[in-house]
Amino acid sequence: LLHVGKFEGNYHLLDLLNNEISISKISIDTLDFKMTRALNDSVFNFDFIIRAFAGPPTTKPVDTASGNPFTFNFGELTVRQLHFVMDDKKGQQFHDVKSNLVAINVEKLDLQNQIYAIKSFDTEGLTAKLDIGSSGSETSNVSDGPSPKISIGKITLRNNLFSVSIQHSRF
Repeated sequence: LLHVGKFEGNYHLLDLLNNEISISKISIDTLDFKMTRALNDSVFNFDFIIRAFAGPPTTKPVDTASGNPFTFNFGELTVRQLHFVMDDKKGQQFHDVKSNLVAINVEKLDLQNQIYAIKSFDTEGLTAKLDIGSSGSETSNVSDGPSPKISIGKITLRNNLFSVSIQHSRF
């Protein structure tokens, strides 16, 4: 499911008092993440983790009006030896992504308003195989929330190979 080798991070603990999560740098030497979903299943293989931390169901309404949401201040993320595999048989998608280096320098990360501003995005030795089939679902992907706004200042791609196969596309 998940394997993380050496993980190093720099954060500002006192920012938590102001509802801020400030991480100036994260460095990971090995990251392997594999997610699967069977053809006859509605959840991925990590759903049991989410349920374990969710607690018992409650019928009381949750007060979402009080308190301030957390804001995120994020800096640099560097991952060496990345391997991500998603095998979604129900959604008919298979993704296999490997890289010797992924380095991201984040300028702004606003989850509430879905604003993602990236100063730089660098990869080296990235291979990505994406096979996307027909989901067979006629449900709409329209969301009531804001559309994500993504900006990237500089992209550097060194020695990369991409393979994308899209079958039975509705587009």
